[in-house]
Amino acid sequence: MEHLKKVEFLVEASVVPVDDERELDQILEAAEGLGLSKEAAGPIGKDGKPRMLLITSWIAHEGRNGNGYAFVRPELDARVRQGLFTPPHGGLMDFNHDYTPIGFWYKSSFAYHDSAEKWGVLANGAIWAWRFPEVADQLLAEQQREGTIKVSMACLAESSEYTQNYPGYEDEFTEVLHNPIFFTTSVLSVPPADPNAEGHVTEDATNPPVAAASNEHSDSDVELVAASRHETKEEVDMDELKEKLDLATAKIADLEARVAELKSFNETLQAEASTAKQEAVAAQTALAEAAKKTDESTNKINELEVALASAVEAREGLEKSLVEATEKLTEYEVKEAEAAKKERLEARLAELPEVVRDNLEDHPENEAILEALASASDEDWTKTKTLFALASGGADYKGRSDREGRLPSATGKTGLSSIDHYLR
Repeated sequence: MEHLKKVEFLVEASVVPVDDERELDQILEAAEGLGLSKEAAGPIGKDGKPRMLLITSWIAHEGRNGNGYAFVRPELDARVRQGLFTPPHGGLMDFNHDYTPIGFWYKSSFAYHDSAEKWGVLANGAIWAWRFPEVADQLLAEQQREGTIKVSMACLAESSEYTQNYPGYEDEFTEVLHNPIFFTTSVLSVPPADPNAEGHVTEDATNPPVAAASNEHSDSDVELVAASRHETKEEVDMDELKEKLDLATAKIADLEARVAELKSFNETLQAEASTAKQEAVAAQTALAEAAKKTDESTNKINELEVALASAVEAREGLEKSLVEATEKLTEYEVKEAEAAKKERLEARLAELPEVVRDNLEDHPENEAILEALASASDEDWTKTKTLFALASGGADYKGRSDREGRLPSATGKTGLSSIDHYLR
């Protein structure tokens, strides 16, 4: 069975001319042995009409086929009751699903397939054998050889559901096709997905082919079919039959309710799947935006880290420069202080009497005295300078000479306030 998907089968063949008339006769005799006649090679049949190959075939059954697709029995029955393949909506017939019309399906019925022990769709069709004699002859030969021909249908489903719990196929995925719409049914040169999709062909329009071991019924319950197959010429128990009919009706109603429930559940799952998909898309979008913002934040952090490193480096440079400047300033201030101190000492020495300066040059504590003179405050220096002036002023040279070498008075005090200390 194909789900409206074109499948091509490539085969190899060879064609050789037949020049020997005896060889051609042998071929025609072999064709007659397969049920073909010399007249079948032409476009006109024995009845004087264009050749047509009539087909009766099972095209679909309830349950699962070899392709992993499954059909629901009440839905197949409902589709047939709606007029499947009824003109003007005849079905297209092609070869190996190549979608090239070679014939048409003009009738369908819902019936129980005895040999398959399943309910299915039985279709009637015809091939333009006058236009496609090779296909017609191939099918007739296949039926002569195998007893049946192979077919495969293609459809679209109004909805579908997937399951791993299909009876008998619990470990495999099964797609249940609900309310299928049949478009084409192909005659095949390869095995079909549905092993029970078999048919019969004939060119005898007065004796159309009948599907082997099949009984057509308008009702969908297998128990009624079983009952009808076991009927005898004896009188049928109407009460028992009515009881079975009521039971079958109840089962059908229960199955329809379950189908409706499953369909609703499937729709709910599809809605939830759609919502989950939308949420997943939204989450992916949000995640992408978050990743973008994270990248932007990371870039900003990297930029700030670079700026911070530059600032730290600049600060360290400034601190180093400040230390160097401070050291230079301190050095400069020390030099300035020393220079000012020297200048101040020179100025203060100039203010001292000459005799004091002369005595200082040879005094053993010259450096300490000079340091004291230079470090004294202006107020102390004024007092000291006055004392030096008083000590030296008004005295003649003789008096000063007499005092030369005199011991200092025992005043009990030291420092600059004792003038005699400096006048030895």
